[in-house]
Amino acid sequence: MVGIVVSALGVGGITINIPTQFDVIAHKMKVITASPEGGAEMAEALKTIPDSVKSMMQESAAQATALLGSVMPSGNPHYDSASNSFVEGLLGPGQALKASAQQLAGKMQGFIDMATGNANDTMKSSMQQLIAIQELFETGASVDDVINAVLSVTQHHPELGGVQQAAQQLQKFANIAQSMSSRNGELGLAMALIESIAKNAPCISKMAALAKGIAGACGLPAPPSIEGAFSSLSNGTIGNALNTLNAGMSVTAGIAMLPDYSGHIDDMNDLIWQGTVGNGLGLSYAGITLPAPTWTNPNEFGGTTEGAFPTGVSMGEALENAKNGVLDKVDEVHGKIEESLAPISQLADAVALSTGLDSLPSFCTNNLSGSLMGLAQTAQSDLVAASDPGSYGPDEDIWTSN
Repeated sequence: MVGIVVSALGVGGITINIPTQFDVIAHKMKVITASPEGGAEMAEALKTIPDSVKSMMQESAAQATALLGSVMPSGNPHYDSASNSFVEGLLGPGQALKASAQQLAGKMQGFIDMATGNANDTMKSSMQQLIAIQELFETGASVDDVINAVLSVTQHHPELGGVQQAAQQLQKFANIAQSMSSRNGELGLAMALIESIAKNAPCISKMAALAKGIAGACGLPAPPSIEGAFSSLSNGTIGNALNTLNAGMSVTAGIAMLPDYSGHIDDMNDLIWQGTVGNGLGLSYAGITLPAPTWTNPNEFGGTTEGAFPTGVSMGEALENAKNGVLDKVDEVHGKIEESLAPISQLADAVALSTGLDSLPSFCTNNLSGSLMGLAQTAQSDLVAASDPGSYGPDEDIWTSN
C-alpha cells in the first residue's frame, strides 16, 4: 500500500491508501479499483469511516436534486391541445421528452407513408402521361388528341418536388424524435452525464483539490480550476435547450395525436418544416393558430430567465440546434473536468507503469523511451520500499494538499 495524506493545514488529515497492485479502468475518465490482492486491506479501511461521514453521505444524496435544479428545469413547457396553450408539465425534462418522442414514433410513420404514397402516385401519373403521348404520336394522332389524352390522366400532385421533399423532411424529423426517445441515444446519454456531474459536484470538487495537491507535490503545472467546468455547466445553455426540445416535441406530438382530419398531413408539414413556430403558427386545416412557446429557465440565459422558442427557423432546425447545443455543452464541460482532474490520471498511469513493469505488453516496451523505463524501474523500487510499514514513520506525510 502507498499512503497519501490529504490535509488542509499540512498536518493530520485523511490518509488515502492506494494498493500497489490495482487495475486502471478507462471510461471517459480513469478510476482506481483495488485488485483481489488489495481487497482485504480496502475492506478493513472502509470499516474506519466515521458515522458522521456516513450520515453526511445520506443527507447529501437526499439533497442532490437541489444542485441538479440549477442546471436542468424541474418541469417542462407542455402543449395542451384541448386549450391550444402551453402549460407547465409535471414530468422532468428527460421523462417528458421521452414521452413526447415515443408518441410521435408510431404516428410519424403514418405521415411518412402518406407522403411517400403521394410522391409515388405523382411519378406514376407523370409516367402515364408520357406513355399516352408516345402511343398517340405513334398512331399519327393530332396535337389536339394528344392534349386531350394528357389531360385525361389524373395528376395527383403536380408539384413532384414538393411531395418528395415532404417525405424526406418528415423522415428526418422522425429520426430526430427517435434519437430522443431512448436513454441510450446520444441525447439520453448526455443528459445522464449532466445529472451525474451535478449530483456529484461536491465529490468532483474534492477530487479537483486532490488533483491540485498531486500536481504541486509532483512538480506538475497546476491544473485549471474546477470552477470553470461548473460555471460552464450552469450558464443557462442546457436549461434553455431542454425547454426548447420539450416545447417543440410536445406541440408536434400534440398536433400529430389529434384525431385524423382532412389536411392533417399538410398541417404537419407546415409545423415541421414549412413554417416557423417562434412567432406563432397558423394551421389552416385544423383551424387553429399555435401560440409562441415561452417558459422560465432555471438560470439566466442571455441575461434573462425568460425563455422563448427560436424564431426564423423551422421546427426541425430548432430541435436539431437545441440537441446539438446540449451535446456540445456536455463535451465542453467534460473536457474541463478532465483537465482539472488530469494529475490524478497522471499519477495512476505512473504508478500503473512502475508497478507493472514485469507484465507490460510489447507495444509499451517497444515504444517507451529508455529514460522513461529507467525512471519507472526506480519508481518501482521506491514503491516497494514505501509499501513496507517500517519505511516511514506513522506521522510522516508522503505529501500534503493545501
